[in-house]
Amino acid sequence: TLAAPAGPLLDFLTLKQLGAKSREYGKFRLWGAVGWGVVGPLGGFLVSQYSFGHTFALHGILTALCLFIIISKDASLS
Repeated sequence: TLAAPAGPLLDFLTLKQLGAKSREYGKFRLWGAVGWGVVGPLGGFLVSQYSFGHTFALHGILTALCLFIIISKDASLS
């Protein structure tokens, strides 16, 4: 799928951003897993309460926000 390279690219960006503190990478991975554990059930609840269309729109908004953050941070990675 088109999302397949996202994981390795995000790992790379995280390690690059950490620089000399790359030994703390595990903490970022841990909190990422905690985030997935919280958002998964929350997403299921939202789909059951509203509709798939609403959650799809929310996903688009959050994806756009993430892209904005990544693009704004890109200048500091160069």
